[in-house]
Amino acid sequence: MSHFRPISLCNVLVKLNTKIIANRLRPMMCKLVREAQCGFIPGRQAADKIILAQEALHPMRKKKGRKAWMVQQVDKEKAYDRVSWKFLEQVLRKVGFQQQLIDLIMFCVTSAKLSVMWNGERLEFFTPQRGLRQGDPLSPYFLCYVWKFWVKEYLESWRRAAGSVESV
Repeated sequence: MSHFRPISLCNVLVKLNTKIIANRLRPMMCKLVREAQCGFIPGRQAADKIILAQEALHPMRKKKGRKAWMVQQVDKEKAYDRVSWKFLEQVLRKVGFQQQLIDLIMFCVTSAKLSVMWNGERLEFFTPQRGLRQGDPLSPYFLCYVWKFWVKEYLESWRRAAGSVESV
């Protein structure tokens, strides 16, 4: 099942709620997501990040001494499918969303029931335990939030283990 992309059909109420919430979040995204993040943010271009990467790598080539530097790229393949709903809820709290809005968002995220067509027959419905729906207007924003906090936790764990890690 790991290579299948489930398509979930949502009712009109869920689609309407997610569209309204997404339209309200759009203006705040530039403030909440770091400048280095370009995906799904209006007015930011992926090409700008090539310049940022070059600016990060240039001083590393010139550095001498005992201090180690590291650049890491993380593959985000199937990132939508891997998002933990508990982590998403924690992130929404950390960002400062009101509990009533968090409850509505989590209902929209967790209410999907999926089915798979196999040799022309539909199998039984099942409820996913994690992931965001691709095509949902909220999913890119949530992926940005989750990614931001995951990177922050990842860097903090590296700082604790290695002593000092700087991020761009």
